[in-house]
Amino acid sequence: MIKTTSGYHWLTVARRWSEIPAPMGPWPSEMKIYQKLAKKYLKGIKKPKILILGATPQMRDIAHAFRNAEVTCVDIDVNMLFAMSSLLKNPQNADSEIWVKSSWITVPLKENYYNLILGEAVLGNVPFMLWTKFLQHLQDVLRHNGYFVSRVVVTDLGNWHGKNLDEVFSYASEKKLNFIELYFLLFYRIFGSQKRKMSNLDMYKTIKKYYNKKKQRYVLENRYVEGLLNKIAKYLPASPFQWSNSPQAFSEKYLKRYFKIIAKEFGGGESQFSSAYHPIYLLKRK
Repeated sequence: MIKTTSGYHWLTVARRWSEIPAPMGPWPSEMKIYQKLAKKYLKGIKKPKILILGATPQMRDIAHAFRNAEVTCVDIDVNMLFAMSSLLKNPQNADSEIWVKSSWITVPLKENYYNLILGEAVLGNVPFMLWTKFLQHLQDVLRHNGYFVSRVVVTDLGNWHGKNLDEVFSYASEKKLNFIELYFLLFYRIFGSQKRKMSNLDMYKTIKKYYNKKKQRYVLENRYVEGLLNKIAKYLPASPFQWSNSPQAFSEKYLKRYFKIIAKEFGGGESQFSSAYHPIYLLKRK
């Protein structure tokens, strides 16, 4: 593990991450799918080599469940890996990890090396124009019989595109969505099938009329939704960073260029709404 300096900022990052509910991270039912797939396809491998894309503690916990596993974590910011280590089931497991500070697209890793790649909703974090290069690089570093497991956020969620905010807010209140679910829903109403990227800033522009500058918060008659919007503002600021998401069929088109889709599963039980747009793919290197 690369040693780095701790600080209040990164401890705050970890604390805030722990306070953000699914579907920003996986639901418990989705974690069971990840665990099941990893266990099934690493069975019999004495020293599995596992690549983790990002710092997500749940993915790292899955890797550390395998005895003698070589766990490599790649993130553009080593401090993020440091911060999230405090959220591991056993934080000391981070000491055995190999940390690589790099972009996922250009990370210098051995080809034909890893038995398993785990990436929690990583495709949307990669600029759409780099999807081909990204997926080809993952294919190269996987062993010929290796697997890639990841949730993929898709945008074809019912008929929410173009819905007015009153309908969106009424649904969120009626179904008691959490603030991350409303956050995704606000994206889907403006994303559209032809868009390939969008930022938090775009989403905030569509709800700006509900912001009371004097009170420095979102104010609505519906107090439940008011609370959700203010949590969104607290945890997910109006950043210009752009997410790249697409309809399910379009995302699969890209995945199939480099991987064979062995299975596609959905979580369930915690939220009928959330599980509708987070398929978990088991992908085998072609």
